[in-house]
Amino acid sequence: MPSGLAERLYRACWHTSEPTIAALRAWRDDPLQYAQYMEVADQVTTPGDILRAAVARALTN
Repeated sequence: MPSGLAERLYRACWHTSEPTIAALRAWRDDPLQYAQYMEVADQVTTPGDILRAAVARALTN
């Protein structure tokens, strides 16, 4: 992947997940809220999520 495209992917994931990441940082040290932490953590979009989806789509088309 060209470095410019990789940088764009990283920035897009950060932009869409920024509010969720901020909430996770507030909860990460509280073991009593672990279940809620995991629920919110599942909402973070990672570059790996995007790349896996792209590969799966390419293989099915």
